[in-house]
Amino acid sequence: MVARVVVGCLAIGFVVLQSCTAVLGMERATLDLSTDGSAPPGSTDPCTAPPTQDCSLCIEQNCGAAFAACLDSFQCRATLDAYATCIGESCSGAPASCSAKLDSSLRTCVRGCDVECTGTSLATDCDLYCGCLGSCVGVGTAIAPTGQECFTKCEVDLATPGLVPCQRDHCEWGKGRENHCLHATGQDPQCLNAINSGLPKQQNCFGLSERGWFCDVDSECCSGDCIGTGACK
Repeated sequence: MVARVVVGCLAIGFVVLQSCTAVLGMERATLDLSTDGSAPPGSTDPCTAPPTQDCSLCIEQNCGAAFAACLDSFQCRATLDAYATCIGESCSGAPASCSAKLDSSLRTCVRGCDVECTGTSLATDCDLYCGCLGSCVGVGTAIAPTGQECFTKCEVDLATPGLVPCQRDHCEWGKGRENHCLHATGQDPQCLNAINSGLPKQQNCFGLSERGWFCDVDSECCSGDCIGTGACK
């Protein structure tokens, strides 16, 4: 997820709330990258089961710094999402085959954890959220916690279903832009407002941005049209 006027979630009313409805019910607009970096269309629900303690320990022992570096990278986080999508909503996919979706820095080392990580994703929502939130540190008036402070905030936010995935969406697609960072940190409570509004969850165009979301190029949008003001049509 160029200096542009970001319309995305600065708009008021229905468009703002619509952009967050896709995350109600604990779903997020995840970026399903193929191994060549492209983002194919389609709609699939990812495995949302967090890694077990054994899985996390194995990844730490086998991948170590590479996994930590992946969490700090927009592109690499997207491949963790692609892995979760490959595992599938029932979390019954085969880790051995889904590892091909991962960034090249992880494919080999994660294979050593196929047994420990069967039936789960490889990263928690808080891993991914806090990894992204680093891009908001020092951006305008955004107060972006880091390290354990971020995880503490995230654990509190997890009590509200859909909140952390929505905040991460704003962080990922905003790519360090102030208004999205304010949404990602909750200082501007667009996500909470959308969840509390009781709007029904709408079908999301998986891996691509809905109307009103920030975009750089047409291929990031469900509509295939990133208008000149920097938002999907």
